Amino acid sequence: MGPLTPGVDVSWLWQLAAHMNREAATEGEKARWILLQAHRAFVCGDLLARWDETGWKLEPGGRRIDFGGAWCNRYELWTGNLTIEGATPDMVAPKPTRY
Repeated sequence: MGPLTPGVDVSWLWQLAAHMNREAATEGEKARWILLQAHRAFVCGDLLARWDETGWKLEPGGRRIDFGGAWCNRYELWTGNLTIEGATPDMVAPKPTRY
């Protein structure tokens, strides 16, 4: 998981997770929070676009967190800066100004 918005680095996602958790939250707890928010968006949000799986690219330097068991039917979380071949700026969310 990661941002598609041009100019937004994946570190913003982890900063948001740190801000929304308790001060002593572990990396695993922050990863669970990130996955939970993505799951909520998927279940509750509108489908704005659907891209073929082959067009997704995760840039080098991403992060992998092992949950040590199943969490939202996942055993680990990969985060990083993402791109989708053929996606135009109007197809992704605007750059956030704050969290």
